[in-house]
Amino acid sequence: MVGTGTVQLALKKSKATDLRATLVGRDGSAFGLSGSEPATVPVGEYRLSTVTAAFDDPQGEQNWSFIFSDNGGKGDPDGTALARTSRSRSTRSALSIWG
Repeated sequence: MVGTGTVQLALKKSKATDLRATLVGRDGSAFGLSGSEPATVPVGEYRLSTVTAAFDDPQGEQNWSFIFSDNGGKGDPDGTALARTSRSRSTRSALSIWG
């Protein structure tokens, strides 16, 4: 595949004070995503390897932080294919499931 695509992190119902993720390609390439900043990556098939998110505590206490990670790519892969498309806010228009 030739070309690049744009990916961007987004949450539907909540606002994270910090949001980061790592995409890992089938070829072993890795790309870091930060906040809601769009990132340009080569067209290819990717899976989310890690996601970290922090949220303000509604009662003003210490922030809540969460870390999610895959199992190192073991087992059946579940990822997304990034196709060359026009820029869109909807990830469904630019991503499709593979696995």
